[in-house]
Amino acid sequence: MKLLRDSGSMSVEELVMKHLGEDITSEEFWEKGMELCVKDAEEFIELTSS
Repeated sequence: MKLLRDSGSMSVEELVMKHLGEDITSEEFWEKGMELCVKDAEEFIELTSS
């Protein structure tokens, strides 16, 4: 509820920082996300190629 309430008055960057404690303006944030995507894709390929 707090997230929804704040969404009317805060930017996306502010919302994420306040409610998730992440800085989406940093390159490190996006690199971590991409690493997870690559890991998931590799696991999918491994599971489906057997």
